[in-house]
Amino acid sequence: MLSPVKVLVVASSLAALVLGAAGAARTATPKTTGVDPLIRIAVRITDNQITVTLKKVARLETAYFRVVNTGKLTHDFHVGGQKSPALKHGQVGHVLVQFADRGAFLYRCALHCSNKMRGFVQVYSPIG
Repeated sequence: MLSPVKVLVVASSLAALVLGAAGAARTATPKTTGVDPLIRIAVRITDNQITVTLKKVARLETAYFRVVNTGKLTHDFHVGGQKSPALKHGQVGHVLVQFADRGAFLYRCALHCSNKMRGFVQVYSPIG
């Protein structure tokens, strides 16, 4: 027969084992959702080229394109189904896009631009 001290030790060990297993089996509670990340991307349009500072963004991040026309002609900027207004020399425009799908999305200029004034923004999934 076990002494009362041994019974107490065995019972407390068993309780600790059961509570530890239950705690380990619990799933993590989701954290509070915050504001979507805003990725700032600078775009400079000249009469000969478009320069985009960041060409790779994660899926579901909001991309904020700040478009500056440094050329002499009027230009605009198209990306992800959105476009900036026509920008004269020195004007600044903004385009907000949230890419829901992965892949390559064309960006381009449509006003007074050659076919070479285009490129792609790569959208990837950070999860895999």
